[in-house]
Amino acid sequence: MKTRAKSVTKSASVRSAKLKSSANDRSPELSWSSLGRSYRVGVWPEPVFMRTNREGVWETYSPDPEGDEFGAAAVLLGAKDWANYLGFAPPEAAAFVAGFGTRKLEAWAVLTQCPELLPVLEQAPALAAFLAGHVSLLGADEPRWAEMRVVHERGGHWALLDWLGLPATRKGWESLCGWTAPEIARKDLLQCRARLWAVPGARLSHALAA
Repeated sequence: MKTRAKSVTKSASVRSAKLKSSANDRSPELSWSSLGRSYRVGVWPEPVFMRTNREGVWETYSPDPEGDEFGAAAVLLGAKDWANYLGFAPPEAAAFVAGFGTRKLEAWAVLTQCPELLPVLEQAPALAAFLAGHVSLLGADEPRWAEMRVVHERGGHWALLDWLGLPATRKGWESLCGWTAPEIARKDLLQCRARLWAVPGARLSHALAA
């Protein structure tokens, strides 16, 4: 009987170890579904956005944070998913994204497409919402991440503000940096942009602000 008891205990321990191993081996990639498609984002240092096509084959794509899949991700990806995923990211980037609530994926999309913007975004986290919504703000029909990178490379954050139709002035920038809540609903972007222009001194010329 003692031998049998030891055998059962040993078998239970083995099963427990296997379960723990299975949980630990789970892919840290972000993965979810939206409107019949599957989506995933690779782990750092290759945080590539991917989705399945009509044949169910995975393909990379240029993410648009205003797409339906981002709304689905806000609901389906929980705190554990993000904690597991961001554990592989650079500490500064992980800390920045962790400061967002349900819009973490939008902030992450901006960082992965334009990683050089992190120092700017740390000063003005709310700028991430405008950058994530650049397609509608520019009246474009597709994401323009490459153009965003060029604009920033040539003129810094002042040029980015101007590109987004935001006041590229000290007053406008100071006001944006002062927004303590980094998340802005998509439907409120235009209204928030108008609020920045309403700040006293926001309409001074860029030359005076630089």
